This record gives sequence, C-alpha cells and structure tokens, in this order.
Amino acid sequence: MLMNFRLILIGLLLFAANLLSAQTDFRKGLVVMPKGDTVKGEIEHQDRRRRGTICRFRIDENHPIQEFAPGDIAAYRYLKSKYFVSMDVGKKKLFLEMLAHGEIDFYYARYNKRDHYFLKKGNQDLIELPFEDEIRYTEKSGLKSDYYQFHYYSSKHKGILLYYTQDAPRLKAEIEQIKTPSRNNLIQLAKDYHAAISMDTANIVSVNKENPRICLEFGLGISSFAIQKEVENSMRSSMPAAFLVNFCLGKNKKVLYFKTGMIFSSLAIGNSDMGKWTFPLQLQFVWPQGDLRPAFGYGINCYANAQSTVDFNAGFIFKATPKLGIHLFYDLECLPKKGWAVVFGTLYSQSVNVGVQVNLK
Repeated sequence: MLMNFRLILIGLLLFAANLLSAQTDFRKGLVVMPKGDTVKGEIEHQDRRRRGTICRFRIDENHPIQEFAPGDIAAYRYLKSKYFVSMDVGKKKLFLEMLAHGEIDFYYARYNKRDHYFLKKGNQDLIELPFEDEIRYTEKSGLKSDYYQFHYYSSKHKGILLYYTQDAPRLKAEIEQIKTPSRNNLIQLAKDYHAAISMDTANIVSVNKENPRICLEFGLGISSFAIQKEVENSMRSSMPAAFLVNFCLGKNKKVLYFKTGMIFSSLAIGNSDMGKWTFPLQLQFVWPQGDLRPAFGYGINCYANAQSTVDFNAGFIFKATPKLGIHLFYDLECLPKKGWAVVFGTLYSQSVNVGVQVNLK
C-alpha cells in the first residue's frame, strides 16, 4: 500500500515539474520611457543578478515580451514594490534598485558575486559605498602554518557616509554602528538624515518595504489512518477539519511559507469515536505565478498526546481572485524513523484535502 502512495507522489511531482517549466513569473508593473511617459503592464520577476541588466516586459499575456536593457528605458517598477532606475556605474549602465529617496538616496545592485550599495545626494555624482567583510589571517610567528584568524570589516563606507551627512552631526554614532551596509540600515539612515535637515519630513519614500504576507487556510478532507495500537494493521477513515496560517518567509519572491495551525480529526474505532488534535509545523513551497500553482510541504505534525509524525504533502492552489484561492492536496504522514525525528518511517495516514485560502496581504 505504501508503494501506491509513493507512486501517487511521484505522479504529482512529475506533473508539477511540467507545469512549472511552462510558467514564467510575471507581475504587474510599469516601465518609464526615456522621455518620462509610463507604460503599464507586467514585468518578469527575476533573480538579483539579472534585475540589473535586463527588464522583460509585456502588456499582458496576449502581447509579446519586450526586453529592455539599461538605457533603453529610464526605469521600471513592480506595482507597490521595488523600483529600478537606469544609471551609469563606471563605464556601464545598470538598473539600480532604489532603496530610499529623500535628501539623500541609496541604491542597490548585485553583480560580480557580491552586493553593491550606492549613494547619491542632490545633483552630485553617484558614488559606491565600498566595503569588505571577510575572514583574514595573520601570522603568530615566522611559520605560515602558525596564524591567527580574524573577521575583517572595512570602514571606508563610514567615511563616505560621514562626509555626505556632515550637516547632521547627530547621526555620527548611528553611522559608526554600520559595520556592513545593508538595506535596513541604509533606509533607516536616509529617514533619519531627511528628518534631521528637512522641514518636509513626510516626503521621504522607502520603496522596498513590503508588509509580510499572511494567508489563512480553511479545509476539509478525507483521511485514512493506519492504527497500529488500537487495531493491528487496519485502516480507519476520518474527515479532518483544519484552520491553518501561512507566514511568508521571503521578501522578494513569495514562494516559501511557514505553516502552522490546528487540525481536528474524528476517528471511528469500533462503536466509539476518538478525537485527534494535530498541530502542524511545516515549510511549504508555492509557485508564485499562474492561476494553477503547484505547492509542496514538509515538516512535522505534533499531536495533543505528545506524539509526532513526519508529513509530506503535494498539490495545487487555484487562484480564483487576488485574495482567494482553492487548494487540493494529497498528504502522506508517517511515524518518524527511530532516532530521526524528521525522516519517514512507518506509514501512519494518508489524506486528500480540499479547502480555501484567504490572503490577508
């Protein structure tokens, strides 16, 4: 019987792989042409390395995809999200992500296998904030095999930040605490500097901040339990009801979620019913694009009687509206292998679940 369950899982995985290969992740956004006019449509969501060199844009799924290089357009933006500006970086043009805009602007790009942060103030030239964060070694004696290991942080970026914010001396202590430039500390510095020298305290724009996405999930299903203690080697049916909460773990591509909540199952054994409360602790991957989205989850289920099981689920989420989805999942639950809390052992239950999801953000 367990072999049949595995075949079902393999089939779901193969179908999902074919579906994923046919999908691209386009999101609502706009491009700003060189003369300032904007064109609304959809922009492909890409990894950090490609965002700086190309923008793939289409009006909608019925129109062809256009590819824009830095210089072809002035900027592009995902709706209510990240904003990228075409700028000269040395001898080349790149799309830089604008982190904050006000009395002082900060930008970000990823290339040459490292993060790069930039500063621009008024009409002055763009300047990079150089920094090094690495493990270095120094010799204890004349022998090369005898050395100290230490973590090295460069401080050139502090000098640049202090120079460009010298008209707000109260920020010196804050800048001295910036060991390594990052999104959060540069955005905070831009806000503090703007507030320190500008009367227009409401005009600073932080463009990369997104509220965490939370999804509520309600479901019903049909489960088949292998009850080893009460009835040896037999299966009993149940209809579980679930209330689950999914917390998005990623800032950029919303594909990884932490799932928890409560599941109640009423299990019929002989002439009596036995209630089972389950509290899942799982990681779930959801493909972020398309109306039919494959999803996979893995983790543990904690029962009210202190028992725990290992759980794997796979299925699909149909996006009915931007806020509402309908899901269908196959769930395989096993007792953990002896000595391994998260490794499959003996079959415990299988189930098919259907329900609705409500996106709060």
